[in-house]
Amino acid sequence: MSEKWEEAIQQWYTNSHTSKLEYLDLAELKNPSRKELAHNITVVYDRVCLSSRVHLKNLKALLERSQELEKEVKRLKTDVRTLTTLFSENQPLTKQEVRDLVEEIARQPKLVEEEALRLTQNLNQKLHRNTESYKEALRATENIDAPSLGFLKPTDYPGTLSHQAIVIKQHNTQLQLLVQIAEDIKGIRAELQAIREQGQAKASTSLGIPEDLITKLSNLSLGPTEKPKEPKGKILVFRDPLQILREVRK
Repeated sequence: MSEKWEEAIQQWYTNSHTSKLEYLDLAELKNPSRKELAHNITVVYDRVCLSSRVHLKNLKALLERSQELEKEVKRLKTDVRTLTTLFSENQPLTKQEVRDLVEEIARQPKLVEEEALRLTQNLNQKLHRNTESYKEALRATENIDAPSLGFLKPTDYPGTLSHQAIVIKQHNTQLQLLVQIAEDIKGIRAELQAIREQGQAKASTSLGIPEDLITKLSNLSLGPTEKPKEPKGKILVFRDPLQILREVRK
């Protein structure tokens, strides 16, 4: 728009009869006529109108520049607000905070080692407890004379009903021991799984439990460390009570 105004003003000034104004100099005339004065006033008016148009053009340019600056200021305010938010969320650590963080990272391996030692001690205690129970069962049965059925002597219970009742009781005892051992194994597996999950959660900081330690703990069993003593004589387990009774009577 401003370029069109400039072209129009330049065209008007070129084609105007007032482009050359030397004749307007009335200083040497003693008595200028009214016509000459009117002509001078007309030229002054034209010049004032031209000046007004120039001022309007400059004002329009200033308004356009002001609008551009307002948009730029709004954009800069938005950027500053975003940078302020990012800075507040990601403030650099101070010297003391860095020291505290390094100390905490240094303590993590010790905590993992203590947890592994505690788990190993629990496993050893359970293994020792189950081994003692197994040894007690062996000591309770090593003095039974053959032929025998599990933990009892057929000759001590000649009656059929009492013999079957003792056999059922013996079976229930064995089942109870097996269930107890299975529960202990289940608890150990749960603890191992918890340790593994903790190790995976700390994998991002490279402070998890070593895989070789997890493998060693997983391979631990509840069986005895030494070969169990075999009971004296031949053990006939879960045989028909009537058949055993007939053999005893012979």
